[in-house]
Amino acid sequence: MIYVVGDGIAGLSAAISLRESGREVTVITKELRGGSSYISKGGVAAATSSDDTPQLHAQDTIMVGDGLCDEEAVRYFTSEGPAVIEELTRWGFEFDGDLRLEGGHSRRRVHHKPMRLAGH
Repeated sequence: MIYVVGDGIAGLSAAISLRESGREVTVITKELRGGSSYISKGGVAAATSSDDTPQLHAQDTIMVGDGLCDEEAVRYFTSEGPAVIEELTRWGFEFDGDLRLEGGHSRRRVHHKPMRLAGH
């Protein structure tokens, strides 16, 4: 049994991937609210528009990181961003389609999903 702590996009993505690979998974959370993804309204940055690239995304991240970023990690994560958006969409996660320009980004690349949970 693998335990995943957290019910945000990262935790649930890990749980789904593990389950699809045949592992038994339990998600542990205080209450079902969507984790930090709920608080941030489901924001995920990825270079998916025609005027953007993972390389530009990496450059923005490294510049804003002001020397504190692991550049190899930044390049890896920004290169994987478009595939992550595709995978989340395949799993049924519906982004609102309106890419946003947020702090540190030079292009509109933040994908959001307005999260509506019963009773909230």
